[in-house]
Amino acid sequence: MDSIKQFNIEFIGAIPFSECKVIKKHLLTFKPENAIIFLVPYFYHDYDRQNVSHYAVVRDYHIFFHEIFSHLEDKYQGYLRSYNIKGFSDHSPIDEVNAAAKAGLGIIGENGLLINKIYGSYVFIGEVFTDIDAGELFYHEIIQCSDCGACYNNCPSHDICLSALTQKKGVLTMDEKQQIKRNGYVWGCDVCQNVCPYNRKIKPTPIDFFQKDRLPYLNIETIKNMSDDEFNQRAYSWRKRQVIMRNIEICNPESN
Repeated sequence: MDSIKQFNIEFIGAIPFSECKVIKKHLLTFKPENAIIFLVPYFYHDYDRQNVSHYAVVRDYHIFFHEIFSHLEDKYQGYLRSYNIKGFSDHSPIDEVNAAAKAGLGIIGENGLLINKIYGSYVFIGEVFTDIDAGELFYHEIIQCSDCGACYNNCPSHDICLSALTQKKGVLTMDEKQQIKRNGYVWGCDVCQNVCPYNRKIKPTPIDFFQKDRLPYLNIETIKNMSDDEFNQRAYSWRKRQVIMRNIEICNPESN
């Protein structure tokens, strides 16, 4: 755990892998004994002008997780050759929110997000699996939020999450375009997090990676002027330039 803490990560917990809810078994290449779960806060501050979800304002968070996992694998490979260690985030074999709650790292919100007591729901979840027997591990009872209804009542669309809609490829229907335009975000959606009472007095991330290279507002020129290398370091790059530029044109057609 100390190897993870050196990345300025505060919230770490460990649970038996048997307590994890496996949802993508094909991603497992060995049978883990334990799961080390940790949180990476990403919220820095609000912006006067923003049309991108907070998680995508900075460079792709997968880059940061890759640094952590590469460091762990390099460090332990030398003297733990008879054991396995593998890190995941986002694209994971397990239900990450469920595991993080069992590890005592937060409660589960009505919107399905983990809510940490210090950083609210603006956290990424990472996990490291290992087949090293660490002895007896403890896990916590899952706690749900107070169910105030703020996230549900303020959600712009109960049919499809607008974050997913901004990531949809191809031609959108007129109704889908109107939903994106009303929300005003060209990538993602933060409505349920913005209105959550648990997020009112959260602390900004202490991690340097999420404090720099910020682009909270995108227009056509910004996307066009990015080099391929710059663009590929952004969370929305996996959907290619056409999708993000389409969304910009929907929200701000006069930006062409």
